[in-house]
Amino acid sequence: MLLAACEPISEDACRAGDWRGIGIADGAAGRAPDRINAYAETCAKIGITPDARAWRAGRTEGLKRYCTPQNAYKIGRNGNRLAPYCPAGEREALSRANVTGLQYHELSTQIGQLSAQVNDLNSQIRNISDFASDEELRDRRQLRRERARIEDRLRALRFERIQYSDYPV
Repeated sequence: MLLAACEPISEDACRAGDWRGIGIADGAAGRAPDRINAYAETCAKIGITPDARAWRAGRTEGLKRYCTPQNAYKIGRNGNRLAPYCPAGEREALSRANVTGLQYHELSTQIGQLSAQVNDLNSQIRNISDFASDEELRDRRQLRRERARIEDRLRALRFERIQYSDYPV
């Protein structure tokens, strides 16, 4: 059972034989051209040979969906690099779109980390009573200064992220 979970394709999919459809899905996901070999190996265990020609035709069609600037941007925005299977003439534009998405993702990650720090500082500040010792009140003032510094950085990052928030078509 555990081994079956590691297979690149199910026995049912091998038997169904929609190799063009599988190819379309693989192309749209930016999967490697040698993936058909893994399918052949898995399906051979049950006596089935994939239709490699139909799979390749489907994958080529699927790559047309994958290899668009909008998709390259979306992939980057999710924190991933574009797979290197798009046509050579399109790679530069797709790379720019992907890098724009990656920049958005990186800024979002930084914003999330700094927001968590602000939340932690707010918690620490709330835990210091107005009737605390002078030393604790000084600590609270220091925590507030630190929070203000981080909030300034957050505003700057959010402003910077705006320029990466969408990829022009």
